[in-house]
Amino acid sequence: MVDNNLGIDRQLDSFRAVRRDIEASVLPLATSVDGRRFTFQASLYALQLQVGGYAVLDAGDGVPRLGQVLALEMDQQPGAELTLPPTAEGAPEARTEVHFRYARRRRRHRRRSRPVP
Repeated sequence: MVDNNLGIDRQLDSFRAVRRDIEASVLPLATSVDGRRFTFQASLYALQLQVGGYAVLDAGDGVPRLGQVLALEMDQQPGAELTLPPTAEGAPEARTEVHFRYARRRRRHRRRSRPVP
C-alpha cells in the first residue's frame, strides 16, 4: 500500500508518466544485415503491426519493399536513471532506472516490381 500522506503516490505517478512518454515515442525503425530479413522496433502505443500483416519498408533507395511480420513480441531496454526530488509531504528523494517497453521482432521482405501506392 502506498502512503498518500508522504506524497509517494505523486512520485510514482511522475515515474509512470515519464516511462509512458518514453515508450510512446519509440521510433519505428527496421534494420537488415542481409537485405532479406529484418528486425524492427516500434512503440506499443497505437501499434498497427500484427503477425501475418505487412508493412512498407523504405530502404532510402527509392524502391519500397513489402515486409511481412513473422513474429511480434514485447521487449524492454534500460533507459536513463530518473531522480524524483523530495516532496513537501516528506517523501524522500527517489531514484530508479527507467526500463521502457517496445515491440520488436524479425520479418522477411519481398521486392516489388512497382511502387507501393
